[in-house]
Amino acid sequence: MSNPEEKPAIELNAGSEPAQAVTVVPSHEGEDEMGLRNMTVGRYEEIRRRLAEGRGVREIARALGCARATVREVRDGTRSSPDAPESCTDPLWMRQLEWPTIIHELGLGHPLKFVWEGVS
Repeated sequence: MSNPEEKPAIELNAGSEPAQAVTVVPSHEGEDEMGLRNMTVGRYEEIRRRLAEGRGVREIARALGCARATVREVRDGTRSSPDAPESCTDPLWMRQLEWPTIIHELGLGHPLKFVWEGVS
């Protein structure tokens, strides 16, 4: 066993068939699934609640199993709740058009080129 991370081989199929050796390699030290977790509404509210209680960023991160940066983002307001509607601001040209008229004309089969010339 030259590699200290390798564990001894485990024999499977202890019956009449020849045994197969399987090597188990543990995951890397310090590697966890923090980055794989999604921010849920419950998690967001729990972070907010603990911040309101005056708990520290490290304490909250350790208790909830999330990154300290995530707790800081919630604290500073740069991360909004997952259930908050995403703001989508349309460009000015989209707000200036009469969309019901355009949709109606396209529904009648008129080409977009002619509809656009009639609108602008």
